[in-house]
Amino acid sequence: MSVTFIKRSEIPMAARGKEATSHTVAITSAGQIVLNQLSTKYFEGSPRAAMAFEGTSAYLFREDSPVVKRAIEMKKLGANDLITMRHSKQKDAKSPFAFSGSGLLKNMTKYGATISYDFATSGNQTFNAEVDDKNKAIKFDFPASGKLTPRPVAKRAPRKSKVDATVANPGSVSGTPVAPNGGVQELVLE
Repeated sequence: MSVTFIKRSEIPMAARGKEATSHTVAITSAGQIVLNQLSTKYFEGSPRAAMAFEGTSAYLFREDSPVVKRAIEMKKLGANDLITMRHSKQKDAKSPFAFSGSGLLKNMTKYGATISYDFATSGNQTFNAEVDDKNKAIKFDFPASGKLTPRPVAKRAPRKSKVDATVANPGSVSGTPVAPNGGVQELVLE
């Protein structure tokens, strides 16, 4: 008999979840802007960003971007005007960066966009993004119509009605219902 033993040190680690392979930006139906893991890694060490629009495109510039530095020098942007991105799950530093973008998205045309994106009608949507290493930014494009068809949402089954709890009695085949008001029932043993 010939067997090959597997060494524990050679067993590959199982991956949790999927590893992001491309940059994406998601916008929820409430206007929350969420970066995926890969885009979040691009902003690590610099959780503050500046957002800008051009046509149907949106740009998210890192704080150390030459474009942002130039805008601050020219007094077009103050250091306090940058958006602070936070991890979407407060206690999990591995969760993606997110920030509230509903005010920005409702008023995109005031900031250089040619369209306004209707996030409430479009529902949760994910946009492919590109990295601009020269300007230290992530760019993603909105649809020219300003909205998308919402993704189908699976309907949850209605909750089942509550079932009364029962107390098991020794020697009994069926249980005795617990008092509905949460009171204590006495069990008399003979």
